[in-house]
Amino acid sequence: MTTEYRIPLHRNSHATWIRTFRNLFDRHRANKCEKNKLTGKSVLIGFISLISILVASYVSVSGFAKKAKNRRLGVEEINNSIYGLLTLYRYQDYVIPGFMLKYVDDSGIEDFQVRSDDIFVVTFPRSGTTLTMEMTYLIASDLDFQKAKQQLLAERVRFLENPHDVELRTLDQLPSPRVIKTHLPLQLLPKQVRDKSAKVIYVARNPKDVVVSLYYFTKLMKPMTKFDGPLEQCFEAFVNDEVFYSPWWRHVREFWEIREQDNVLFLKYEDIVQNTEDAVRSIASFLGKNFSQEEIEQVAKHCKFSNMKQNSSTNYSHAQKIGFLAGPGFIRKGKVGDWRNHLSQEMCLAIDQMVEERLQNSGLEFDYGNGQDSIH
Repeated sequence: MTTEYRIPLHRNSHATWIRTFRNLFDRHRANKCEKNKLTGKSVLIGFISLISILVASYVSVSGFAKKAKNRRLGVEEINNSIYGLLTLYRYQDYVIPGFMLKYVDDSGIEDFQVRSDDIFVVTFPRSGTTLTMEMTYLIASDLDFQKAKQQLLAERVRFLENPHDVELRTLDQLPSPRVIKTHLPLQLLPKQVRDKSAKVIYVARNPKDVVVSLYYFTKLMKPMTKFDGPLEQCFEAFVNDEVFYSPWWRHVREFWEIREQDNVLFLKYEDIVQNTEDAVRSIASFLGKNFSQEEIEQVAKHCKFSNMKQNSSTNYSHAQKIGFLAGPGFIRKGKVGDWRNHLSQEMCLAIDQMVEERLQNSGLEFDYGNGQDSIH
């Protein structure tokens, strides 16, 4: 009598797979005892074949389930050339990291409960986020320098789309006013933020310095990205919209177009660097704070590149200690216009063309710098 072997092709627990395999093997062993036709070699071959079938079936089902889930969420996995094991997805015309899928699935960020006095610091990655976070925290906290020196910036200003979703629950427990960091584009921010229920400070940076800073940061994240390639590889990913939160041009343009809203303050990174005191005044005025000239100077001094780089609460040295970063350099070189030391003429032309085509008639222009001090 021929024995029929059925491999389950639906969502099974690991226990079910084990039971299925055990039953199959027991049947082989029974056949051997009854008919004595199977040799030890044939049993081994059968064992290996069964394992291969099980693994292939499980992989096939897992892949099918993954594709089905992606279709349901409206996401598409895309080429990943610089992020190693990290997965990239295209969602609503933006590239998001794989760890954000859970937020797309459960609407955790879309439905995030916003408070009227929340302050969101929004940037495309490597556009002055750290500097703006520290300035904004000091101003919002009425110049609490002591806490700023004692507590990590990453704990004082939380990352909205943190890979660990416990962050969203932690945000609920923070006292007001909350300063929240995010790299999300406008259309992926919480609905209540888009409905003007909180203040948004957006900082844009010239794309040539962005791509150079992004290259060094991706290498710094080598424990996760495994990336140790040339600048050209990172550059291609940037201009082909294959880096986190890209495309850059759409990210900055969307916020530029709403810069006149009462709840939005649009700043340029290069302007902050060239006149930090003016930037402090702008943020303070936006948040309804009044400080003396001496206090403004204190904030500007605290946020100087050299001070931020040496400050253990802002330089992310803790990320190196836990193995997230390969070494120091989160706050790297501190120069606006450093792209001149890295980008070829062809690279510059490619970015110039992108800016010309994508930001045409927007009125948004960038200062490409002459080497002024800055922070990444």
